[in-house]
Amino acid sequence: MPRLSRWLIRASMLYLVVGFTLGGLILAAKGDAVDARVWVWLLPHVDILVVGWLIQLAMGMSYWILPRIRNAGRGPTPLAALAMALLNVGLCAGAGSALLPYWFPDLTWTTAAFVAGVLLQTVSLALFVVYAWSRVLPTITASDLAQRGKR
Repeated sequence: MPRLSRWLIRASMLYLVVGFTLGGLILAAKGDAVDARVWVWLLPHVDILVVGWLIQLAMGMSYWILPRIRNAGRGPTPLAALAMALLNVGLCAGAGSALLPYWFPDLTWTTAAFVAGVLLQTVSLALFVVYAWSRVLPTITASDLAQRGKR
């Protein structure tokens, strides 16, 4: 398994643990076991699980499984690595901006940090799609192979 795939999958598992922990705290707030203000963590909880866990896991698996380009390996790997970096920075900025007001209610820059985080996530996913698009190959049928053999 390539190194970048390992990093993407490990990061996704970390986000799985963080997302389930936030979800557990939110669920505990329903039973009055913790402060009800943890409900403000619902949006970061969903963002961490959907983008941080599922999408990042899909990125890691697709980097590993998509066909390699002949004589070019896995294609522009720095583009995929940049997509991973931007995705994680965007997740930390977006989720952190929603989690920090719980402890620091007078922060005023949290909305801008959340928007910047979402924009970074969007750019990251677009970069990964551009990267992966070159590795998507058409299906080769038996008649295609027969045609190639006649040449």
